[in-house]
Amino acid sequence: MLCCLLLAPALKSSFSDLYNYSDKVEDDPGPLFSQGDPIVTHFYPATHISFEFLDESLRHYVDNVVKIQYLLGDKNVLPKMIWRSVKNHGESHEAVTLLSRAYYGRQENPNFSVLADISTISTIHTLKQSLSFKSRFTADDAMAALHIVSLYLFAGGRGRWNTFLAFAVQYAKNVLDNPSSMGSCSAALEAANPKDEFIVKTTIWFDVLAAITLQQPPKLLNYIRELFSPDRSSIGPVPGYSMLEPMGCTNTVVWALAETTYIAYWKQRHEQGGNLSVRELVRMVQDIEQHLLPLPRPYKPQKGPAEWSRFFASEMFRTATKLFLKTVENGDFPLSPDIKESVNETFKAILEPTNQDVDVKSAIVRSTVFPIFICGAFTSANDGDKRRELVLQLMQNSGHEGVGNCVTISGLLQGLWDMGQKNLPNAPVYWRQHLMKAEILLV
Repeated sequence: MLCCLLLAPALKSSFSDLYNYSDKVEDDPGPLFSQGDPIVTHFYPATHISFEFLDESLRHYVDNVVKIQYLLGDKNVLPKMIWRSVKNHGESHEAVTLLSRAYYGRQENPNFSVLADISTISTIHTLKQSLSFKSRFTADDAMAALHIVSLYLFAGGRGRWNTFLAFAVQYAKNVLDNPSSMGSCSAALEAANPKDEFIVKTTIWFDVLAAITLQQPPKLLNYIRELFSPDRSSIGPVPGYSMLEPMGCTNTVVWALAETTYIAYWKQRHEQGGNLSVRELVRMVQDIEQHLLPLPRPYKPQKGPAEWSRFFASEMFRTATKLFLKTVENGDFPLSPDIKESVNETFKAILEPTNQDVDVKSAIVRSTVFPIFICGAFTSANDGDKRRELVLQLMQNSGHEGVGNCVTISGLLQGLWDMGQKNLPNAPVYWRQHLMKAEILLV
Protein backbone atom coordinates (compact mmCIF):
# COMPACT_ATOMS: atom_id res chain seq x y z
CA MET A 1 0.00 0.00 0.00
CA LEU A 2 2.93 2.35 0.65
CA CYS A 3 3.78 2.66 -3.05
CA CYS A 4 0.23 3.56 -4.01
CA LEU A 5 -0.24 6.07 -1.22
CA LEU A 6 2.95 7.85 -2.20
CA LEU A 7 1.38 8.72 -5.53
CA ALA A 8 -0.75 11.45 -4.05
CA PRO A 9 1.43 14.41 -3.05
CA ALA A 10 0.01 17.88 -2.64
CA LEU A 11 -0.14 19.99 -5.76
CA LYS A 12 0.90 23.01 -3.73
CA SER A 13 4.50 23.47 -2.73
CA SER A 14 5.11 22.35 0.83
CA PHE A 15 7.96 24.65 1.74
CA SER A 16 6.34 28.10 1.62
CA ASP A 17 3.74 30.25 -0.05
CA LEU A 18 6.58 32.26 -1.53
CA TYR A 19 7.43 29.33 -3.79
CA ASN A 20 3.95 28.52 -5.05
CA TYR A 21 4.06 28.07 -8.80
CA SER A 22 2.98 30.82 -11.12
CA ASP A 23 2.83 30.33 -14.86
CA LYS A 24 4.30 33.81 -15.34
CA VAL A 25 7.93 32.78 -15.55
CA GLU A 26 9.74 35.51 -17.44
CA ASP A 27 13.05 33.66 -17.88
CA ASP A 28 11.71 30.23 -18.74
CA PRO A 29 14.09 28.73 -21.34
CA GLY A 30 11.52 26.37 -22.81
CA PRO A 31 9.85 23.05 -22.12
CA LEU A 32 11.25 21.02 -19.26
CA PHE A 33 11.12 17.81 -21.24
CA SER A 34 11.54 16.97 -24.89
CA GLN A 35 8.99 16.11 -27.51
CA GLY A 36 8.22 12.42 -27.64
CA ASP A 37 8.40 11.65 -23.91
CA PRO A 38 5.73 9.17 -22.80
CA ILE A 39 2.63 10.75 -21.32
CA VAL A 40 1.12 9.55 -18.07
CA THR A 41 -2.32 8.05 -18.23
CA HIS A 42 -3.42 9.67 -15.00
CA PHE A 43 -2.62 12.69 -12.83
CA TYR A 44 -2.07 12.93 -9.11
CA PRO A 45 -5.12 13.96 -7.11
CA ALA A 46 -4.81 17.19 -5.15
CA THR A 47 -5.46 15.36 -1.87
CA HIS A 48 -3.10 16.67 0.77
CA ILE A 49 -1.01 14.14 2.70
CA SER A 50 0.16 14.95 6.21
CA PHE A 51 3.79 16.02 6.41
CA GLU A 52 4.33 13.29 9.00
CA PHE A 53 3.38 10.63 6.48
CA LEU A 54 5.43 12.29 3.74
CA ASP A 55 8.45 12.38 6.04
CA GLU A 56 8.01 8.70 6.87
CA SER A 57 7.77 7.72 3.22
CA LEU A 58 10.70 9.95 2.27
CA ARG A 59 12.81 8.42 5.02
CA HIS A 60 12.07 4.99 3.55
CA TYR A 61 13.07 6.32 0.14
CA VAL A 62 16.32 7.87 1.37
CA ASP A 63 17.32 4.84 3.42
CA ASN A 64 16.69 2.34 0.65
CA VAL A 65 16.25 3.85 -2.79
CA VAL A 66 18.65 6.79 -2.77
CA LYS A 67 21.40 4.24 -3.22
CA ILE A 68 20.13 3.86 -6.79
CA GLN A 69 21.12 7.48 -7.47
CA TYR A 70 24.77 6.86 -6.70
CA LEU A 71 25.30 3.15 -7.27
CA LEU A 72 29.06 3.27 -6.65
CA GLY A 73 28.89 5.65 -3.69
CA ASP A 74 29.22 4.97 0.02
CA LYS A 75 25.90 3.37 0.96
CA ASN A 76 26.40 4.17 4.66
CA VAL A 77 27.32 7.86 4.36
CA LEU A 78 25.16 9.14 1.48
CA PRO A 79 21.66 8.31 2.85
CA LYS A 80 22.46 10.05 6.15
CA MET A 81 23.88 13.09 4.36
CA ILE A 82 20.87 13.39 2.06
CA TRP A 83 18.36 12.81 4.86
CA ARG A 84 19.78 15.70 6.87
CA SER A 85 19.24 17.97 3.86
CA VAL A 86 15.68 16.69 3.41
CA LYS A 87 14.83 17.40 7.06
CA ASN A 88 16.37 20.86 7.20
CA HIS A 89 16.04 22.31 3.71
CA GLY A 90 12.79 22.99 1.91
CA GLU A 91 14.07 22.71 -1.66
CA SER A 92 15.82 19.42 -0.90
CA HIS A 93 12.61 18.11 0.62
CA GLU A 94 10.71 19.04 -2.54
CA ALA A 95 13.36 17.59 -4.86
CA VAL A 96 13.59 14.26 -3.04
CA THR A 97 9.78 14.10 -2.95
CA LEU A 98 9.89 14.25 -6.76
CA LEU A 99 12.53 11.50 -6.88
CA SER A 100 10.39 9.38 -4.61
CA ARG A 101 7.40 10.02 -6.85
CA ALA A 102 9.39 9.01 -9.92
CA TYR A 103 10.59 5.79 -8.31
CA TYR A 104 7.29 4.62 -6.87
CA GLY A 105 5.39 5.72 -9.97
CA ARG A 106 7.51 3.33 -12.01
CA GLN A 107 6.75 0.53 -9.56
CA GLU A 108 3.05 1.00 -10.19
CA ASN A 109 3.33 1.53 -13.96
CA PRO A 110 6.54 0.79 -15.96
CA ASN A 111 5.49 3.37 -18.58
CA PHE A 112 4.97 6.12 -16.01
CA SER A 113 6.77 9.42 -16.74
CA VAL A 114 7.01 11.76 -13.77
CA LEU A 115 8.07 14.60 -16.09
CA ALA A 116 4.72 14.42 -17.87
CA ASP A 117 2.80 15.17 -14.66
CA ILE A 118 1.53 18.73 -14.32
CA SER A 119 2.25 18.99 -10.59
CA THR A 120 5.83 17.82 -11.15
CA ILE A 121 6.35 20.45 -13.84
CA SER A 122 4.98 23.09 -11.49
CA THR A 123 7.34 22.03 -8.71
CA ILE A 124 10.36 22.00 -11.03
CA HIS A 125 9.53 25.54 -12.20
CA THR A 126 9.14 26.61 -8.58
CA LEU A 127 12.45 25.07 -7.56
CA LYS A 128 14.20 26.76 -10.48
CA GLN A 129 12.80 30.12 -9.45
CA SER A 130 13.71 29.57 -5.81
CA LEU A 131 17.30 28.57 -6.59
CA SER A 132 17.66 31.44 -9.11
CA PHE A 133 16.81 34.09 -6.53
CA LYS A 134 19.09 32.85 -3.75
CA SER A 135 21.30 35.63 -2.44
CA ARG A 136 23.61 33.06 -0.86
CA PHE A 137 23.81 29.61 -2.42
CA THR A 138 24.36 26.82 0.13
CA ALA A 139 25.46 23.19 -0.01
CA ASP A 140 21.86 22.11 0.47
CA ASP A 141 20.80 24.28 -2.47
CA ALA A 142 23.40 22.53 -4.61
CA MET A 143 22.20 19.14 -3.35
CA ALA A 144 18.64 20.04 -4.34
CA ALA A 145 19.85 20.99 -7.83
CA LEU A 146 21.69 17.66 -8.18
CA HIS A 147 18.53 15.83 -7.09
CA ILE A 148 16.66 17.42 -9.99
CA VAL A 149 19.42 16.35 -12.39
CA SER A 150 18.94 12.84 -10.97
CA LEU A 151 15.20 13.20 -11.53
CA TYR A 152 15.82 13.62 -15.26
CA LEU A 153 18.16 10.62 -15.17
CA PHE A 154 15.53 8.55 -13.35
CA ALA A 155 13.07 9.49 -16.09
CA GLY A 156 15.40 8.40 -18.89
CA GLY A 157 18.04 11.15 -19.07
CA ARG A 158 16.22 13.47 -21.47
CA GLY A 159 15.23 17.04 -20.65
CA ARG A 160 16.44 20.38 -19.31
CA TRP A 161 18.85 18.92 -16.76
CA ASN A 162 21.51 21.48 -17.73
CA THR A 163 19.54 24.29 -16.07
CA PHE A 164 19.96 22.63 -12.67
CA LEU A 165 23.47 21.38 -13.32
CA ALA A 166 24.48 25.04 -13.78
CA PHE A 167 23.40 25.76 -10.17
CA ALA A 168 25.63 22.97 -8.87
CA VAL A 169 28.53 24.10 -11.07
CA GLN A 170 28.41 27.56 -9.54
CA TYR A 171 28.47 26.14 -6.02
CA ALA A 172 31.39 23.85 -6.90
CA LYS A 173 33.32 26.89 -8.14
CA ASN A 174 32.60 28.68 -4.84
CA VAL A 175 33.99 25.73 -2.87
CA LEU A 176 37.09 25.37 -5.05
CA ASP A 177 37.75 29.12 -4.99
CA ASN A 178 37.80 29.19 -1.19
CA PRO A 179 40.02 32.18 -0.26
CA SER A 180 41.52 30.29 2.69
CA SER A 181 43.11 27.83 0.24
CA MET A 182 45.42 30.52 -1.17
CA GLY A 183 44.31 30.01 -4.77
CA SER A 184 44.72 26.23 -4.76
CA CYS A 185 41.50 24.41 -5.65
CA SER A 186 43.29 21.14 -4.85
CA ALA A 187 43.87 22.36 -1.27
CA ALA A 188 40.26 23.56 -1.13
CA LEU A 189 38.92 20.12 -2.03
CA GLU A 190 41.30 18.43 0.40
CA ALA A 191 39.98 20.68 3.18
CA ALA A 192 36.30 20.45 2.19
CA ASN A 193 33.77 18.83 4.51
CA PRO A 194 32.23 15.52 3.30
CA LYS A 195 29.10 17.16 1.87
CA ASP A 196 31.04 19.76 -0.11
CA GLU A 197 33.46 17.11 -1.36
CA PHE A 198 30.55 14.95 -2.53
CA ILE A 199 28.85 17.88 -4.27
CA VAL A 200 32.06 18.98 -6.02
CA LYS A 201 32.95 15.47 -7.23
CA THR A 202 29.41 14.72 -8.40
CA THR A 203 29.13 18.05 -10.17
CA ILE A 204 32.49 17.58 -11.90
CA TRP A 205 31.40 14.17 -13.13
CA PHE A 206 28.05 15.40 -14.43
CA ASP A 207 29.79 18.40 -16.02
CA VAL A 208 32.31 16.21 -17.88
CA LEU A 209 29.66 13.86 -19.26
CA ALA A 210 27.37 16.79 -20.08
CA ALA A 211 30.20 18.25 -22.19
CA ILE A 212 29.99 15.22 -24.49
CA THR A 213 26.31 15.83 -25.12
CA LEU A 214 26.63 19.62 -25.39
CA GLN A 215 29.75 19.38 -27.62
CA GLN A 216 31.67 21.96 -25.64
CA PRO A 217 34.38 21.86 -22.95
CA PRO A 218 33.30 21.24 -19.35
CA LYS A 219 32.54 24.42 -17.44
CA LEU A 220 34.91 23.25 -14.70
CA LEU A 221 37.75 22.31 -17.07
CA ASN A 222 40.37 24.59 -15.50
CA TYR A 223 39.57 23.20 -12.05
CA ILE A 224 39.70 19.62 -13.39
CA ARG A 225 43.16 20.29 -14.80
CA GLU A 226 44.47 21.42 -11.43
CA LEU A 227 42.71 18.69 -9.46
CA PHE A 228 43.37 15.66 -11.66
CA SER A 229 46.10 16.34 -14.23
CA PRO A 230 48.77 13.57 -14.06
CA ASP A 231 51.47 16.17 -14.60
CA ARG A 232 50.41 18.13 -11.52
CA SER A 233 50.07 15.06 -9.28
CA SER A 234 53.55 13.89 -10.31
CA ILE A 235 55.18 16.96 -8.76
CA GLY A 236 53.30 16.92 -5.46
CA PRO A 237 51.71 14.59 -2.91
CA VAL A 238 49.06 12.15 -4.10
CA PRO A 239 45.67 13.85 -3.55
CA GLY A 240 43.43 12.46 -0.84
CA TYR A 241 40.30 12.85 -2.95
CA SER A 242 39.34 10.18 -5.46
CA MET A 243 36.64 10.02 -8.13
CA LEU A 244 36.43 6.25 -7.74
CA GLU A 245 33.86 6.94 -5.03
CA PRO A 246 31.13 7.73 -5.93
CA MET A 247 31.74 7.76 -9.71
CA GLY A 248 33.74 4.61 -10.41
CA CYS A 249 36.37 6.47 -12.45
CA THR A 250 40.00 7.21 -11.61
CA ASN A 251 41.16 10.81 -11.32
CA THR A 252 43.40 10.44 -14.37
CA VAL A 253 40.61 9.13 -16.59
CA VAL A 254 38.29 11.95 -15.46
CA TRP A 255 41.00 14.38 -16.55
CA ALA A 256 41.54 12.52 -19.85
CA LEU A 257 37.82 12.48 -20.62
CA ALA A 258 37.52 16.20 -19.88
CA GLU A 259 40.54 16.99 -22.08
CA THR A 260 39.12 14.85 -24.89
CA THR A 261 35.90 16.87 -24.89
CA TYR A 262 38.07 19.99 -25.15
CA ILE A 263 40.09 18.59 -28.07
CA ALA A 264 36.87 17.62 -29.87
CA TYR A 265 35.64 21.19 -29.46
CA TRP A 266 39.05 22.62 -30.48
CA LYS A 267 39.19 20.46 -33.61
CA GLN A 268 35.66 21.37 -34.68
CA ARG A 269 36.33 25.08 -34.21
CA HIS A 270 39.53 24.98 -36.28
CA GLU A 271 37.94 22.83 -38.98
CA GLN A 272 35.21 25.41 -39.33
CA GLY A 273 37.84 28.15 -39.50
CA GLY A 274 39.86 26.25 -42.12
CA ASN A 275 43.03 26.42 -40.01
CA LEU A 276 43.26 22.99 -38.36
CA SER A 277 46.82 21.82 -37.62
CA VAL A 278 46.84 18.01 -37.84
CA ARG A 279 50.32 17.96 -36.26
CA GLU A 280 49.01 19.84 -33.21
CA LEU A 281 45.96 17.58 -33.04
CA VAL A 282 48.15 14.45 -33.01
CA ARG A 283 50.38 15.95 -30.34
CA MET A 284 47.40 16.75 -28.11
CA VAL A 285 45.99 13.25 -28.57
CA GLN A 286 49.31 11.62 -27.72
CA ASP A 287 49.66 13.70 -24.56
CA ILE A 288 46.42 12.17 -23.30
CA GLU A 289 46.75 8.67 -24.73
CA GLN A 290 49.95 7.98 -22.80
CA HIS A 291 47.87 8.12 -19.61
CA LEU A 292 45.27 5.63 -20.84
CA LEU A 293 47.47 2.54 -21.06
CA PRO A 294 45.99 -0.77 -19.82
CA LEU A 295 46.74 -1.96 -16.31
CA PRO A 296 49.08 -4.94 -15.87
CA ARG A 297 47.47 -8.34 -15.37
CA PRO A 298 46.50 -10.15 -13.26
CA TYR A 299 44.52 -7.35 -11.69
CA LYS A 300 45.24 -6.40 -8.11
CA PRO A 301 42.66 -8.04 -5.77
CA GLN A 302 39.99 -5.65 -4.46
CA LYS A 303 38.65 -5.59 -0.89
CA GLY A 304 35.04 -6.45 -1.67
CA PRO A 305 32.10 -6.19 -4.11
CA ALA A 306 31.90 -2.38 -3.93
CA GLU A 307 35.60 -2.02 -4.71
CA TRP A 308 35.35 -4.53 -7.57
CA SER A 309 32.38 -2.59 -8.98
CA ARG A 310 34.40 0.64 -9.00
CA PHE A 311 37.43 -1.12 -10.45
CA PHE A 312 35.55 -2.67 -13.38
CA ALA A 313 33.67 0.58 -14.00
CA SER A 314 36.99 2.47 -14.10
CA GLU A 315 38.33 0.07 -16.73
CA MET A 316 35.24 0.61 -18.86
CA PHE A 317 35.68 4.38 -18.62
CA ARG A 318 39.39 4.12 -19.43
CA THR A 319 38.81 2.13 -22.60
CA ALA A 320 35.79 4.25 -23.63
CA THR A 321 37.79 7.45 -23.16
CA LYS A 322 40.52 6.04 -25.40
CA LEU A 323 37.87 5.17 -28.00
CA PHE A 324 36.45 8.71 -27.80
CA LEU A 325 39.97 10.11 -28.19
CA LYS A 326 40.55 7.97 -31.30
CA THR A 327 37.31 9.21 -32.87
CA VAL A 328 38.51 12.78 -32.37
CA GLU A 329 41.90 11.99 -33.91
CA ASN A 330 40.65 9.90 -36.87
CA GLY A 331 37.16 11.24 -37.37
CA ASP A 332 33.99 9.31 -36.57
CA PHE A 333 34.75 6.52 -39.05
CA PRO A 334 34.00 3.02 -37.71
CA LEU A 335 36.31 1.34 -40.27
CA SER A 336 39.38 3.18 -38.95
CA PRO A 337 41.83 0.53 -37.62
CA ASP A 338 42.49 2.61 -34.47
CA ILE A 339 38.76 2.90 -33.78
CA LYS A 340 38.09 -0.79 -34.43
CA GLU A 341 40.89 -1.73 -32.03
CA SER A 342 39.51 0.61 -29.37
CA VAL A 343 35.97 -0.75 -29.86
CA ASN A 344 37.25 -4.29 -29.22
CA GLU A 345 39.13 -3.14 -26.10
CA THR A 346 36.05 -1.36 -24.74
CA PHE A 347 33.81 -4.33 -25.52
CA LYS A 348 36.11 -6.66 -23.57
CA ALA A 349 36.05 -4.28 -20.60
CA ILE A 350 32.24 -4.20 -20.71
CA LEU A 351 32.03 -8.01 -20.67
CA GLU A 352 34.68 -8.46 -17.97
CA PRO A 353 32.31 -8.27 -14.96
CA THR A 354 30.24 -11.18 -16.39
CA ASN A 355 31.04 -13.51 -13.50
CA GLN A 356 30.31 -10.96 -10.80
CA ASP A 357 27.33 -10.98 -8.45
CA VAL A 358 24.08 -9.83 -10.10
CA ASP A 359 23.81 -6.68 -7.97
CA VAL A 360 27.47 -5.83 -8.58
CA LYS A 361 27.06 -6.24 -12.33
CA SER A 362 23.88 -4.16 -12.36
CA ALA A 363 25.58 -1.34 -10.46
CA ILE A 364 28.46 -1.37 -12.95
CA VAL A 365 26.30 -1.34 -16.09
CA ARG A 366 23.94 1.38 -14.86
CA SER A 367 26.92 3.57 -13.94
CA THR A 368 28.70 3.11 -17.26
CA VAL A 369 26.18 3.91 -19.98
CA PHE A 370 28.72 6.18 -21.71
CA PRO A 371 31.16 3.32 -22.44
CA ILE A 372 28.31 1.08 -23.63
CA PHE A 373 26.86 3.81 -25.83
CA ILE A 374 30.10 4.83 -27.55
CA CYS A 375 31.14 1.19 -27.99
CA GLY A 376 27.75 0.40 -29.55
CA ALA A 377 27.84 3.49 -31.74
CA PHE A 378 31.03 2.30 -33.44
CA THR A 379 30.25 -1.42 -33.51
CA SER A 380 29.82 -2.38 -37.14
CA ALA A 381 26.61 -3.88 -38.54
CA ASN A 382 28.74 -6.92 -39.37
CA ASP A 383 29.23 -7.47 -35.63
CA GLY A 384 25.58 -8.25 -34.91
CA ASP A 385 26.50 -10.47 -31.96
CA LYS A 386 28.34 -7.58 -30.29
CA ARG A 387 25.40 -5.24 -30.84
CA ARG A 388 22.97 -7.75 -29.35
CA GLU A 389 25.26 -8.30 -26.37
CA LEU A 390 25.48 -4.57 -25.65
CA VAL A 391 21.69 -4.19 -25.74
CA LEU A 392 21.41 -7.27 -23.53
CA GLN A 393 23.80 -5.68 -21.04
CA LEU A 394 21.61 -2.58 -20.89
CA MET A 395 18.29 -4.38 -20.64
CA GLN A 396 19.26 -7.18 -18.24
CA ASN A 397 21.03 -4.84 -15.85
CA SER A 398 18.70 -1.85 -15.92
CA GLY A 399 17.47 -2.87 -12.46
CA HIS A 400 14.09 -4.04 -11.23
CA GLU A 401 13.35 -0.51 -10.03
CA GLY A 402 12.49 0.62 -13.56
CA VAL A 403 14.29 3.97 -13.25
CA GLY A 404 17.34 5.24 -15.09
CA ASN A 405 18.37 5.68 -18.69
CA CYS A 406 19.44 2.18 -19.79
CA VAL A 407 16.28 1.77 -21.88
CA THR A 408 16.75 5.25 -23.36
CA ILE A 409 20.37 4.50 -24.29
CA SER A 410 19.31 1.24 -25.93
CA GLY A 411 16.76 3.14 -28.02
CA LEU A 412 19.36 5.76 -28.89
CA LEU A 413 21.75 3.07 -30.16
CA GLN A 414 19.01 1.48 -32.22
CA GLY A 415 18.31 4.85 -33.80
CA LEU A 416 21.99 5.22 -34.73
CA TRP A 417 22.10 1.72 -36.19
CA ASP A 418 18.97 2.38 -38.23
CA MET A 419 20.58 5.54 -39.61
CA GLY A 420 23.73 3.57 -40.43
CA GLN A 421 21.77 1.10 -42.56
CA LYS A 422 20.86 3.97 -44.88
CA ASN A 423 24.50 5.01 -45.35
CA LEU A 424 27.60 3.49 -46.94
CA PRO A 425 29.72 1.27 -44.63
CA ASN A 426 32.52 3.86 -44.60
CA ALA A 427 30.22 6.75 -43.66
CA PRO A 428 30.94 8.60 -40.38
CA VAL A 429 28.83 7.91 -37.30
CA TYR A 430 27.15 11.12 -36.17
CA TRP A 431 26.87 9.92 -32.58
CA ARG A 432 27.51 13.24 -30.85
CA GLN A 433 24.99 15.07 -33.03
CA HIS A 434 22.46 12.32 -32.32
CA LEU A 435 23.17 12.62 -28.61
CA MET A 436 22.92 16.40 -28.58
CA LYS A 437 19.62 16.38 -30.45
CA ALA A 438 18.18 13.89 -27.95
CA GLU A 439 19.44 15.98 -24.96
CA ILE A 440 20.58 12.80 -23.22
CA LEU A 441 22.97 12.95 -20.26
CA LEU A 442 25.14 9.80 -20.33
CA VAL A 443 25.23 9.24 -16.57
